[in-house]
Amino acid sequence: IGEASYGGSTYKLSLGQSARLDDKPDEGEYIIVVDTSTGDDGKTRIRAYSKIDSSILRDVSSEKEEVYTVASKGYQVRKRRVRKVGSLVLSSTTLPSPSSDEITDVLLDAIYSLGGVLALIPMQSKKNGIEIVELQNRIRLAR
Repeated sequence: IGEASYGGSTYKLSLGQSARLDDKPDEGEYIIVVDTSTGDDGKTRIRAYSKIDSSILRDVSSEKEEVYTVASKGYQVRKRRVRKVGSLVLSSTTLPSPSSDEITDVLLDAIYSLGGVLALIPMQSKKNGIEIVELQNRIRLAR
């Protein structure tokens, strides 16, 4: 499913990629993309599609609350209510701060996805990294 942008001729596909619909300036806010191809210029073009009314998408969408981290903001934890069809976000509303349990769960998931605690050491300042390694060494000696 694609969502129109840039005047209706470029659509954002549900996996995040953009694709152009040449010579069709106004096919609606949403379309179902069946086939694409990449031209010599590296741009993805929509070759086959079907129009779909946004009210139909809303009827088959689901709404849920999501707690997530923003890596570019130092893994800041946020919460939102989203309405989706698959991975296509139809709407999103920011919610108040998540609970401490939700924050713990999402940060643990983020640490795991980055490769665990050991993978985080190189991301620390040199001083903090040295202190972490020294602490690990002391723990090893204490065993």
